[in-house]
Amino acid sequence: SDDITMSKPTAAITHGGSTGLTISSTAGNVAISGQTTAGYVDVELVRFTDAQIGISGTPNIVALATAGITVTGETVTTTLDVNGAADVSGTLTLSGTTQRLTHTG
Repeated sequence: SDDITMSKPTAAITHGGSTGLTISSTAGNVAISGQTTAGYVDVELVRFTDAQIGISGTPNIVALATAGITVTGETVTTTLDVNGAADVSGTLTLSGTTQRLTHTG
């Protein structure tokens, strides 16, 4: 029922048990935040920095904003369904022998 305060420049909480470690709250959200401009949280191989999601070598693969998301690099999908307007500002390449562009309406 008391607080835990850690004041060393580098501190760690280490769990060495044979099962998992859970951080939870029965009264609401659990917040993990950094106090520096270079703060980040790593969960396995995924890095969260401010409103960006990535990995340690590329921390800004996905940038979150109120108006949408920005993806840095290439997005690979087997099916893409766009419900609304689509704006392609670069080159649109269709590859394969059965690819087509269809207009209805």
